[in-house]
Amino acid sequence: MTKPDRARRGTQLFLGALGWIRRNEFAHHFLNHHELRSGMPADSKAQELEADDRATTWMKGGHAAELERQFRVRPSPSEMEGLERRALVILVGVIRLAQFEVGPHGRSTTHPEAVTRLNAMVQRLALAQDSFATETLSYLVKVLIDPDGDWSADSESSYAIDAATDAMIRPNRPINAG
Repeated sequence: MTKPDRARRGTQLFLGALGWIRRNEFAHHFLNHHELRSGMPADSKAQELEADDRATTWMKGGHAAELERQFRVRPSPSEMEGLERRALVILVGVIRLAQFEVGPHGRSTTHPEAVTRLNAMVQRLALAQDSFATETLSYLVKVLIDPDGDWSADSESSYAIDAATDAMIRPNRPINAG
């Protein structure tokens, strides 16, 4: 892949993530969250998750994983270009939004933790076990959310979904224990 192709793909990923973030903000209006607020409501975290879910549903459209596809068999162009590409931009959008709203290890009274949001989106997307998007998510969590974490080889998993789940759970272990 040439340098201009890599730059173009990076720009597409960035713009796609921004598109999900915009859908998230539109979802708040669509769901009348602005009318429900008097100060900050006790259920603002639930509203954030509801807006995430709506934005993801809009962006995902009717695309779905080919569940009958055997593990490690290359997905069809429809699954790769339809679902996987959209899933990747959604997950990057969630990470970027969470970084601004909460921070890697911060606690917020109004926004769910990044891990909670990412897990909800992975569930909503219903990706295959060997999903490219979830494998990439596991690396993004390691780099962006817990860059100082001990990511030894024993944490690797055969399934991308397991690696992503492990990456999302591990940063919270010390936080929840403390």
